[in-house]
Amino acid sequence: MTTKYLSSNNFPAASSASPDTLAAELETLLSSDFTGDMYALLAGYQRILADNRQRHQWSAVHKKLETLFKCGKAIPLDGPMIGIPVSIRDSDYFQDTVQHFGKERSKIASIEWMATAWNMTFADTGLWMGKTFEPVSREVAADKTGNNAGILAHYDQKTTRIGRNYFREPAQPDIIQGLGLPVLTSLWNLKPRPKSAAKKLFDGLLLEENLAKEVNIPYSMTGGIFLASPGKSVVPEMNGKEVYQLNYRWP
Repeated sequence: MTTKYLSSNNFPAASSASPDTLAAELETLLSSDFTGDMYALLAGYQRILADNRQRHQWSAVHKKLETLFKCGKAIPLDGPMIGIPVSIRDSDYFQDTVQHFGKERSKIASIEWMATAWNMTFADTGLWMGKTFEPVSREVAADKTGNNAGILAHYDQKTTRIGRNYFREPAQPDIIQGLGLPVLTSLWNLKPRPKSAAKKLFDGLLLEENLAKEVNIPYSMTGGIFLASPGKSVVPEMNGKEVYQLNYRWP
């Protein structure tokens, strides 16, 4: 079983046996967990991963998420997307970075340690609400990246986007949760949600149709700018899979 955006053929297999194994994993996942609504599927996984009492199921859910990532089709995105903060991943990059601080601090890179802390603070607050992807000119991309040759070589008006994140104040936040939005506002230079497409916002082109779609997303502040374009995954186990990359390093 495959869908429009999910197929084992989307993953560059490391061996001839890998496609069949991945196809079987996807078939099992869709048959057992998918009921026709991808949001419901991910929300179900999120509820498990947000519950420290269900820690024994985390490994299996992460495996299912890995299957979805491997089988996903990379396509350019346009306009607003509602987000579901499903999980914190212990990437190899993050582990290596943290371990530079010393052996006694390497435990910070543990997925279980981080996920447990996240669940105790922000997992169910609705602080992050999603992202939007808007057209960006080559001139702006050049300015944002300091004329980075690699970025500009892959610039394409049809697929390159400038993106921003949506945030809102959690309902009835505790002391720690209440600090979230003010800290992010300062750190990422967040701005109030735009009310007009004529307003210049982070150098992207805010289209009227995208602004109209944003009405359905409850958020108050926006920012955390990134550039988005087709590329290859930097995660080792993805085998150079084609993805739609979000680059937060430059803007």
